[in-house]
Amino acid sequence: MGKIDLETPFLPVKSRYEKDFIRAYTFLEEKSMISYSERRVLLSVISATTNEGLLKCLPDFNTHELRELAELASIALKSLRNWGGRPSSEFETPTTSRSNSGQSTPAAGVGPSGDIPCPLLQEAMEAINPNYLGIGSAILTKLGILREDPLLPTTSLTGSESFSALCAQRESNSCILHGGIYERVCEVAHIFPFPALIYEKPLVKLTWRFIVILLGESLRDSLVENLVSEDYEIHHPANCLHMRADLHRGYDAGLFSLIPKSMSDSSPMYIDVQYARYSVTIDTQPMVMIPTEVEKQYVFDSNGATRQLGPYHLLNDGDIIRLAPSDEAIPLPSPVLLFWHVYLWRILGAAALNEREKLVEYGRPLKRHRIAGPSGSLVMERTYDGPDQ
Repeated sequence: MGKIDLETPFLPVKSRYEKDFIRAYTFLEEKSMISYSERRVLLSVISATTNEGLLKCLPDFNTHELRELAELASIALKSLRNWGGRPSSEFETPTTSRSNSGQSTPAAGVGPSGDIPCPLLQEAMEAINPNYLGIGSAILTKLGILREDPLLPTTSLTGSESFSALCAQRESNSCILHGGIYERVCEVAHIFPFPALIYEKPLVKLTWRFIVILLGESLRDSLVENLVSEDYEIHHPANCLHMRADLHRGYDAGLFSLIPKSMSDSSPMYIDVQYARYSVTIDTQPMVMIPTEVEKQYVFDSNGATRQLGPYHLLNDGDIIRLAPSDEAIPLPSPVLLFWHVYLWRILGAAALNEREKLVEYGRPLKRHRIAGPSGSLVMERTYDGPDQ
């Protein structure tokens, strides 16, 4: 059994096209007709882009195109940031029936605590100002992007229960960071936010429009290949991590990442990830029971991988954690998606957009939710029935 060293596919092209990057950077710094926040978002985009065409074409953009790209980037980045941290049950209705009026209604027996779509998210995803639906379309043409559609499967949103069960089974119901079994307080953390896979929603379409501009078509397609499969459709176990609830919140808030370092090239299968802490909080300095030596974290036999536990100790920045399935029929977390999480939060930090907007406090919807572009123009706004905060 050997190891394969892993490298991120999201390598910015600025290192290969330094002259083009300096030209684009200087162009943005000297542009007087864009705001400070627009400039900051655009600089973060060109610093991270893997799309050679964007880097080379950007100095030819007029002011309107630059502001439009900044608006689109801000909308998409905020959406990807805010969609994390919500269990899939908030977005899915596992069983529905169709009434005589032709509208879907929850099946009998599905109560307020059941898998009914989250009203806040449902409103937000459908509440895009119609004037924004065409934002960025002209940029696609200018960059020569032929296919905007990521070709996500058109599927019913059922399957969350089996998806969660598979993820828990793969980790033997234990938290991947702590090591202990916390059946009641462990959650399924999506690496790539699940709402961004519902392509029929207008806000999701805008998000994927930005993703293809940022990554280019080839890398966008590679990302999608790791998100969906024929067997699992959009409920792919490769897009999930089983974590204790407090650690899940920290992961979705970008307080830490799990950076893939290596993986086995044959059975028994495993992937080694590095714990990278971006903020020192109680959620990023947990006491854990996984051994500090990576080779002692699992025992492999004919039945699969069995996690080993040791005495409590602090999980430190840079520690290596091994992820191995108890059943090799269940896919491991995708290295590509784990690298995406790192890549996304670095862009958010560079664009000063890494502070999560508070959408729900103590389970109660806020009175008002806004998403605005960096120039302050309103993209969408909704008023809710919740109490004033």
